[in-house]
Amino acid sequence: MPTGVVHPCSVDALAGAVESAEAGLLLPVMFGPETDIRRIADQAHLDIAKYRIVATNGPEDSALKAAAAAGGDPAEERKVVI
Repeated sequence: MPTGVVHPCSVDALAGAVESAEAGLLLPVMFGPETDIRRIADQAHLDIAKYRIVATNGPEDSALKAAAAAGGDPAEERKVVI
């Protein structure tokens, strides 16, 4: 099932998404700065080639775009602290 992964800009966050996908638990759709996500994946030797990345301009933009994709009200998501 496609699952939004919001701003996975740490090795732990990115590895968790990849490991969950490899276990068949989800199909990650990553919302975050594409360059940063790819750099972290390369440094951690994580293969993210088959996962979709929705490029954003920072944590708040990541949350807003993920909420919009999920059908949520992005105005409500502004209250989330990342």
